[in-house]
Amino acid sequence: MQFDAHRLIVLDEELRQQLPGFSSSVKLPTRSEPIPAPTLQAMLTAIEQNQKALAKLREAIPLKQSRYPIDLSESIDALLPHLGDLRENARLLSIELHAHVETGDLDAAVESVQASVAVTESLREEPIILSQLVRISIHVLIFADLERALSRRQFSAEQLARIQEALARMEDPTMMHRTLAGERAIMLEFFSGRRR
Repeated sequence: MQFDAHRLIVLDEELRQQLPGFSSSVKLPTRSEPIPAPTLQAMLTAIEQNQKALAKLREAIPLKQSRYPIDLSESIDALLPHLGDLRENARLLSIELHAHVETGDLDAAVESVQASVAVTESLREEPIILSQLVRISIHVLIFADLERALSRRQFSAEQLARIQEALARMEDPTMMHRTLAGERAIMLEFFSGRRR
């Protein structure tokens, strides 16, 4: 589902250059400072232009499992275009979260967190180390976003419980076992194919 959402994202280059996470020259201010008006306006414009993509991403919130079309028989040559798409989706959701926090729409901010978790957890079962590294990088983004959000606004107990429930989905003590087993199988296939 997220793979399709990426295709709906509309951000021209000029707008990208004004958005934190999309442009290296635009950074969020410290946690205690508000987002500057021009940056916030660019964020709100990006959200407005991407309502279809964001709605599609929110559809993933209740999903417990996802799969992407990966041909693992290709071994180390398997294509993983969805990883870049998921990072783009996570950046858009990050912008949405920060804009909602700045405007005081905390229920919508919580929904942005839930959708971000759904994006990252769609990679949970992929037995490829690169997929898990992307998953971890989105986790880092979510935690940084939450750190800023929780220092900027006071969320209700119910909103905090929803955030905590979403974060609990990210716990996966077997992730590296599954990933290393998958990588081992891929490498065995690769090296056995080389001997033929």
